[in-house]
Amino acid sequence: MLIRKCYLKDIKEYEEKHRVNILTLFNNISVKNMKELLSIIYRTDDEDLLYNVMDEYIDEGHGVFDLMTEIKNIVLGYDENKYKDLDEEKQKEIKDTYEDVTSYEYLSDFYMHLCMQLMSLGMNYSEFWSLTTKEMYQAFEAIQQKMVMDYNRHMQEYYNLAGLISGGVWGKLPEEVPHIDIEDIRDPNEIIETEVGPMTRENYKLYKQFN
Repeated sequence: MLIRKCYLKDIKEYEEKHRVNILTLFNNISVKNMKELLSIIYRTDDEDLLYNVMDEYIDEGHGVFDLMTEIKNIVLGYDENKYKDLDEEKQKEIKDTYEDVTSYEYLSDFYMHLCMQLMSLGMNYSEFWSLTTKEMYQAFEAIQQKMVMDYNRHMQEYYNLAGLISGGVWGKLPEEVPHIDIEDIRDPNEIIETEVGPMTRENYKLYKQFN
């Protein structure tokens, strides 16, 4: 059984030490590449230990491709099966919201970008780099959801207050409380890939309304 977590700071330290984007290690399925990736997960350069980990996994009846897939999921912190029950169009919409990590020289540069975003929302630098890759995405989603919930709660409070004041002066308020959802806080000028080619998120939203 493989260790099921990989820490952001370990990825950052590995890339800084070896001057390599760890994503390139997934380009070829090889014993050497899997050993390097396992060294990040297990936080050791002990080759005997790392080779034993691979041997034990294979002895359990798994193939080399299975091992590489497991390592990839652990290092990158995502669940391939999370959206498998959604239809293809919905899966594509979700995929279009992901940033292209290949545009960064190192994977840790992409993580630094996310770190700056989360710091602007209240998380500190040390907290971010102490997270596992899986925890990072969970934290990002949780903070986004909290922003939406806080905004909508405040709008409800303002709506109720306005109702007490305006009800006796100007009449009724609108029937629905103003609210937002996750899409409303995404960058409207971000370029995303769509079924009709690259366009901004705002233009794609307009396209979907009329098509």
